Amino acid sequence: MQTIFKEIEIPEKELNDVINQNLDKVHILYKKKQRMKLISVCAAVAVLLAAGFGICISNPVMASQIPLIGRLFNKVQDKQQYFGDYSKNAQPVKGANVSETAGIKVTLSELYCNTEALNVSVLVESNEAFPQYAQEGYEEQGEMKQQIFMDVSHKFDFMKDEVTQGYEYMWVVGEFLDDHTFAGAFRINFNIGDLSAVEIPDSFQWDMHINRIEVGNETGKIETFSDAGWDLSAKVTMDTEQTITKEINDFAPTGQGIISVTKTPYEIILNEADATKEGDIRFVLDADGKYMVDKLGMIPVQDHNVSKITIYYFQEPDVEKYVQLQERVAKGNDVEEFMKENSIYHIEIKFDE
Repeated sequence: MQTIFKEIEIPEKELNDVINQNLDKVHILYKKKQRMKLISVCAAVAVLLAAGFGICISNPVMASQIPLIGRLFNKVQDKQQYFGDYSKNAQPVKGANVSETAGIKVTLSELYCNTEALNVSVLVESNEAFPQYAQEGYEEQGEMKQQIFMDVSHKFDFMKDEVTQGYEYMWVVGEFLDDHTFAGAFRINFNIGDLSAVEIPDSFQWDMHINRIEVGNETGKIETFSDAGWDLSAKVTMDTEQTITKEINDFAPTGQGIISVTKTPYEIILNEADATKEGDIRFVLDADGKYMVDKLGMIPVQDHNVSKITIYYFQEPDVEKYVQLQERVAKGNDVEEFMKENSIYHIEIKFDE
């Protein structure tokens, strides 16, 4: 017998109860499915996080190095001979900046080039541990530093031949991050050797071949760590906007004096008259009257106030006066006043004019 549903009478209350009960079941099933999806996603994320955390725990060195490439100067800039905030101006190396041979990988991280020098940060990773004596480091001005050495040759596209004179040996200063990893930086000075005889263009191609990597300590012990050979290259653009050059042409009665001076964010270069007699000396003070370390006319700016510098000249001081000079400089007491009273001449150079 055919059943006609529209003719079956169902009380309205019972009908609503049945509908609501089934809707509740649908909602419960839907919530269960959504909860299972969420649990599955969370579990997958947890697995990935655990895996990543496990990698970092099992290889903390790798974890510590992840943010270094491209920001290596942050780690080593205060250890440099001409130290300063290189990270503010340095650019990531563009070119063949990684070379790996015989279990040693060399990575050029960043570079900063101005009219006076090319500064490069480098990471050296070795499967074989660096010797412990090399990791002892040395103390300079109260700070512990570590180093490696590179026997190298350079090729610049603005020069026909390889550059060797004055640049065969790169002194790389920094720190060992662990037994297998060294982070450091080196400087190619444009004012010495072959490069001092040519004009450096605003942009150029630089290629470096590392013949061998050497390690040593402050006792003078230096040994070859590897002579496998590495080739690296980079496109270099010079920063000329932050360089100030001033013509001075001021001379003391002894013939000592300054022809011109150049200031960059990291160094001051004195172009001096070549008329200094043996025994004549000079000292350089910053705008606050603080003594500045002088490396044969190349003066690190470091943390000095260099809005102005003053060069004081002394003509063959006797032993007593020379000792007094050194003591004042070492102690930092009334250095400027002593210089004014005892020097035969001084030259004041203002960079903010």
